[in-house]
Amino acid sequence: MTKRPFIISGFAAFLILVPLAATSTAAAVQRLGYARWKKLQRFAYLAGALAVLHFWLRVKKDVREPAIYASVLAALLLARVYVAWRDARRRRILRDRPEPDSAASGR
Repeated sequence: MTKRPFIISGFAAFLILVPLAATSTAAAVQRLGYARWKKLQRFAYLAGALAVLHFWLRVKKDVREPAIYASVLAALLLARVYVAWRDARRRRILRDRPEPDSAASGR
């Protein structure tokens, strides 16, 4: 497709980051509403992956440094997935817990 694919991945990451930067203020959050703003901000994960891909494709021989960046990004993303899973599990446990009997509590 192109002689230098790293340019495409780097520019794609940049294009994703532009609207994220433009909507990073409190006023932008208020205008968009929190739910839509949050969906938009999730594109940061894609931008990070594209940036690592850009770096990996740019390096010719020694890919140790891009591998370190990829490992750090993977660890951070796995931590985010774990926290989301843990929080969802806690909410599910709290939601499914039986209500205390009001007669037994003396009310």
